[in-house]
Amino acid sequence: MISLHQDFNVKNSWGSRPKYGKELLAKYKADPETYTKDMFYNDLQIYYAKNRGKDAVQEILELL
Repeated sequence: MISLHQDFNVKNSWGSRPKYGKELLAKYKADPETYTKDMFYNDLQIYYAKNRGKDAVQEILELL
């Protein structure tokens, strides 16, 4: 999602996952030997299941 100024320059943007999901991805990319792909996907799915999109909605609302 992006938000534009009246002159069509980007004002804000929101990516493919909430902040915590991005943190998990960064953790995986930093050390995939210790924090494996399976561990990353498992932790991400648990986060999504427990959070039920609340963080994503809150982050988007903060951009508006």
